[in-house]
Amino acid sequence: MTLFCVHYFPLPLLGLTNCRVCCYSACSLLAIPKCIEGHELLSVDLLYQALSASKQRSLKCASYVFLVLFSLLVVWQAVLGAIDSYTYEDQAYTIDIPYWPFYALMAFIGLVTTLQSLSCYGLV
Repeated sequence: MTLFCVHYFPLPLLGLTNCRVCCYSACSLLAIPKCIEGHELLSVDLLYQALSASKQRSLKCASYVFLVLFSLLVVWQAVLGAIDSYTYEDQAYTIDIPYWPFYALMAFIGLVTTLQSLSCYGLV
């Protein structure tokens, strides 16, 4: 991807690295709601299968609670970062790209994760 961008866009390599890291982190966070939707959360299969059905349900509920807390933390920090970077006009050092759209994207992804986690409880 970096070679493609360097060839077609007249930007320095370090600036493209900043953009790539922000986009990759957004893409990796976007995988969380998809995993929640498909009920594909990470579990140790040998231990999980040895648990009783009630313990499996309680473990699943606890994991959704932790996901809601994590996603609310992501939303909170991303909104604060977006407000600060918009207020102080923070930009990447090598290219003139503001940081606030990336923070806003992170806040949106955190909000989607929160709603997806709550939908597993039937609350949304």
